[in-house]
Amino acid sequence: MVGWFVLAIALVFAINMVPALMPATWMVLSFFYIQFDLPLLPLAAFGALTSGLGRAVLAIGSTRIVELLPSSRQSHLLELGMLLNDHRNLLAILCSSTR
Repeated sequence: MVGWFVLAIALVFAINMVPALMPATWMVLSFFYIQFDLPLLPLAAFGALTSGLGRAVLAIGSTRIVELLPSSRQSHLLELGMLLNDHRNLLAILCSSTR
């Protein structure tokens, strides 16, 4: 049972370090809870903490990767970020219509 718990937490960490095209954390935790009868409260607590840690590693890692890029690429990414922030409402509409 401990092995499945560790695997569940490791998987939650891994999927939260990937920015897209991964299953939601609650889906992974639900699967392990139902399939392997893991204790709910520790699974939820450690899953939430690990999920946040994975997202923090993603944020820090993406910042570090951008710092390694040439300055011209960095300025293009900055411009793209500003454009997306300026048109946040339009972006939300476009993303919701593709589902």
